[in-house]
Amino acid sequence: GLMKAYETSKDPKILAYVESWMDREVALLLSKTRACKSTQNCYPRCSDADGWWSKSEEDRGVLHPNHAGPGWALMMLYSYKQKPEYKELLDELVSFLDTRACKVGGTIAHFPHQVWDDTLPMIVPLLSLYGKHFQQPQYIDKAMQEYLNHAKLLNPNNQLWYHGWDETENCRACAYWSRGNSWILLSGIELLKSTPESNRFRDTLEKSLMNQINATVQYQNPQSKLWHTL
Repeated sequence: GLMKAYETSKDPKILAYVESWMDREVALLLSKTRACKSTQNCYPRCSDADGWWSKSEEDRGVLHPNHAGPGWALMMLYSYKQKPEYKELLDELVSFLDTRACKVGGTIAHFPHQVWDDTLPMIVPLLSLYGKHFQQPQYIDKAMQEYLNHAKLLNPNNQLWYHGWDETENCRACAYWSRGNSWILLSGIELLKSTPESNRFRDTLEKSLMNQINATVQYQNPQSKLWHTL
């Protein structure tokens, strides 16, 4: 949000604040990542729920899609401040998402055996911006693949997205979470910005976004112009 505000206002105070915060957090996460790599202990325990969330695991660096969330802002910041430590962490985040993140049937998981809509804003903007900035289209394709794979959360009858899906029971969560649907839209719009016209899935993405927008607007409160949580 702050980087979007900077791009709109060009207020140097905003950029300075983001840079200061990133300098501190990047140094901390890189120190953890370098330490875990030295022991070859950088992989999450994908079958163990406790292994995803415990404090001891967090001390090992990048282990969960949420850890890649600030990478979106970092990628935006890197276009203005090309510090080598920023690039090192961006490479690490993308490598994690590409090769080490836990998966459910080929889709990056948010929790053991489960796909959540929470994951997309953590990974899709980062992957697509990284691919565009560094001219590595395979990461735009990776972002597109994740977006389309997460469509198992979509109800084709009303074009709304469920919050999650569990492979052990082959079922979706029973709720349409407004915030989750907004995250899906946000991720898809950011992906669209980085996707070239020649991409064979671009039309599919555009249609999916328009269908979801048209469906979601029907549930907007006419007085407040807001949406209920569910």
